[in-house]
Amino acid sequence: DGYDLGVGILMLFESDGTRCNQMMEIIASAWDGNESWFVLLGIALFAGFPLAYSIILPAFYIPMIVMLLSLIFRGMSIEFLVQSEGYAKNFGLAFSLGSLVATFCQGVMVGAFVSGIPVSHGHFAGTPFSFLNGFSVLTGIFFIFSYCLTGASWLNDKTEDELGDIAKRQGRILTPIVGVL
Repeated sequence: DGYDLGVGILMLFESDGTRCNQMMEIIASAWDGNESWFVLLGIALFAGFPLAYSIILPAFYIPMIVMLLSLIFRGMSIEFLVQSEGYAKNFGLAFSLGSLVATFCQGVMVGAFVSGIPVSHGHFAGTPFSFLNGFSVLTGIFFIFSYCLTGASWLNDKTEDELGDIAKRQGRILTPIVGVL
């Protein structure tokens, strides 16, 4: 999933509309299939591990809902982008912001999961914002940069023109940042 979210975030830094359209075309055919793994993960967790599901989901209600809303926002914006050329820049921005928010939420949830979920007597024992801590925020930032690196690598692989050269430069900048994070 990271490459299409990363390309979406990288579109925030692209001022040329032609290159933005090219970036969008590269991911348009496959982006929605990548989101379906969330549904599969939720179903598998619920069916296979109902106790874990009953603990994990309440711990991440807020970032999960925000992430799902941003993914819906992305889906709507990409469809509207194709349909209304007059507002293409605005819908491109909406797609990019949805990508950024979804990526950050994924990172925050992974960071909070790794740092631990407060559990008491088999139930979630934290507050609605227990997922927020320094490590989870840093993990969210790490996800943003690593997805951007994945997106730049994807663009480098799929293009050979100026966009490919820009993606190579972005990759050279992002690689040490991801390494440090």
